[in-house]
Amino acid sequence: MRTLTLPDGSEVLFPDRPASADFGPLPYKLTVDGAAAVRACQVQSGDLVVAQFPDVAGIRATDHVPEPFVANPRAVSDCPCDGCVECEELDAWTLADHARIADADWRFICLAPPEGDEPCLIVTSNQPIAVIRDGVVARAKAAAADSPVRTFRVMWSIDFEARTPEEAARRAYEQLQAYGADAWPSVLEVEVDGVRTVVDLNSEGEEGV
Repeated sequence: MRTLTLPDGSEVLFPDRPASADFGPLPYKLTVDGAAAVRACQVQSGDLVVAQFPDVAGIRATDHVPEPFVANPRAVSDCPCDGCVECEELDAWTLADHARIADADWRFICLAPPEGDEPCLIVTSNQPIAVIRDGVVARAKAAAADSPVRTFRVMWSIDFEARTPEEAARRAYEQLQAYGADAWPSVLEVEVDGVRTVVDLNSEGEEGV
């Protein structure tokens, strides 16, 4: 258990990351020892978001992020999605009282745009967030790039509807060939020394699992 201090001087209790299959290791051998607490409005692009805390007074429960993600913060009015669940809920909140429309951008912030089936992550601007700053992540990534050559097991899987295993295998092979052309890049699982990392080639990001 550690205490993180927000820029305004208030504190949050930050326990160790849960040791379970739902909470894998952080990428590039990072640990929560390098985390800092900030308000959501102070999260910077490239920061690795590892935990959230409720915006309440007193002792706050820590909500560790099962799959830490790289922040791409923006005003909710600049959200690029076409109407995810989170944005629809925010729209309903503003339409209930048109006076709230002007307040939305300072009350809320989008920390990450939608990805795949996942909606935007919209939080209150004042909500405490635990992040590992972009510079720390960049240095850890650079150090990992200088690591000795090791054997990595790369796994890729996708579901195909087919009548026979051979037909499914052919479709998988065609899909892999398409990745070299104009198709949407894949998400791969890379394993070494018992640590599995999900590499999303769409975002060029990596996250421990």
